[in-house]
Amino acid sequence: MDNVWSGGTARPILPVASIDRSAGFYRAIGFTVEAYDSTYAFIRADGVSLDISLSAGFDPFVAAGMVYVTVNDVDAAHAAISAASPLPGYHELDEAGLRALWAAGTSLARITPVEDKPWGMREFALADPDNNLIRIGAGVNPTG
Repeated sequence: MDNVWSGGTARPILPVASIDRSAGFYRAIGFTVEAYDSTYAFIRADGVSLDISLSAGFDPFVAAGMVYVTVNDVDAAHAAISAASPLPGYHELDEAGLRALWAAGTSLARITPVEDKPWGMREFALADPDNNLIRIGAGVNPTG
């Protein structure tokens, strides 16, 4: 199976409860959105490609997706996303609070601060309106 994956790319498909709400969120943070139909959309920004798919009976506490996106400048990405759409920090919302927001029809979108992680990445976590986790990071350059 040598070179079977050569030149390939990955395009995660994230489940959502509302194409319109999710598309609006991704547009607000700098993505272009092309709706295929009322149940599917293509989300793009530079080399990052995600798809969102309407999932009947979606439960964001059971079926949310996850993806890791690497970028050149994680701090700039965090600043741009934060400036585009004010998002509450993770520490402000516990599970009961998130469930109450969801029950009220409110977005679950939120963001963490940027941190250097012990596994050699500088990253932050972004949750979209449907609680899909998007970790965004860049390798930490060791200093000598």
